[in-house]
Formats: sequence, C-alpha cells, structure tokens
Amino acid sequence: MAQSASQSYEFLKERFSLIRHLRDALSILKSDMVTTMPKGGASDRTHQSVAIAKVRHEKLTDQNIQDWINNVESELDSLTNWDQANVKAMKRMYLHATSVPEGLAAEEARLSSVGNQLHSQWLESG
Repeated sequence: MAQSASQSYEFLKERFSLIRHLRDALSILKSDMVTTMPKGGASDRTHQSVAIAKVRHEKLTDQNIQDWINNVESELDSLTNWDQANVKAMKRMYLHATSVPEGLAAEEARLSSVGNQLHSQWLESG
C-alpha cells in the first residue's frame, strides 16, 4: 500500500528527530571527554562515539529516507513554507551522508575522539 505524502513526512520527522538525538548524544560524549573523563576511560569513550556515529550514519543513509523524500516532494506545494524548508534540509543532509562511506564517518568520529584525548593531555601537561 502506497504511503501518502503526509505519512512520509511524518516518517521523515520521526527519523530526523532520532538522528538529531544521536548527534546530541555524540556531542555529550565529546564534551565528557574534554571535561570529566576519568583516567583510563578514553578508549571506551572513543568506542562509544564510533558506535553512535555508525548508527547515526546508518539511520541517515537508509533508502527509506530517499523514498519518503520523493513521496513528499511529489506534493511539496501542499506543505507550509516551514515544512518545505524542513524537507529541503532533510534532503541535503541525506545527500551529504550518502556521499560519505560509513567507514569514513566512523573514522571521523574516532579521530575526533583521539584529538580530544590529545588536547586534554596537552592541557594537563601544563
């Protein structure tokens, strides 16, 4: 059964809400690394950051997103200006994410964590 454009838009909003929460969780982990990281916890925090980055990338590159966007775009004029802009932003995020391999997204998260660790070590060294 085909989905209506409004159903597809609701699916998009739900998915991008989850993606935003994953991004926020990643930001909290990064902040934690810089401010309150217990001794010996950096390796675990790096693995946690990479895991969240992988899940976020998987959710953001899911083929369903492209299908939902295509469905919504077929009736874009029926949306408010705000919702139209929201769909365009979602599409931009999707296109960007699908141009980045999952391994690269994970490596970016790993290197960010390593950089935070090195920065913290440098600050502690005085």
